[in-house]
Amino acid sequence: MRAGCSVKAAAGIVTVVQEQRFLLAADDGSTRLFILTHKAPIEGRDLQGLRGRGARVEVHYEDVPDLAAHVAYRIYERTA
Repeated sequence: MRAGCSVKAAAGIVTVVQEQRFLLAADDGSTRLFILTHKAPIEGRDLQGLRGRGARVEVHYEDVPDLAAHVAYRIYERTA
């Protein structure tokens, strides 16, 4: 994470995965594009598994100026 940036969170379902990029159908009705950082504890194939199961997830991310996608640092499967 970058110094001075605040980490945000969004919950929803992963609907599309392409390599390290994914779309989240968020609980608030929005669709958000994320890029998984290389420091994240999961990889693209893990995202495919979450999408395939229709798992509900929580994504911790930052907004980056001049980037159309959010940068995802952590993704947790929500069990409840």
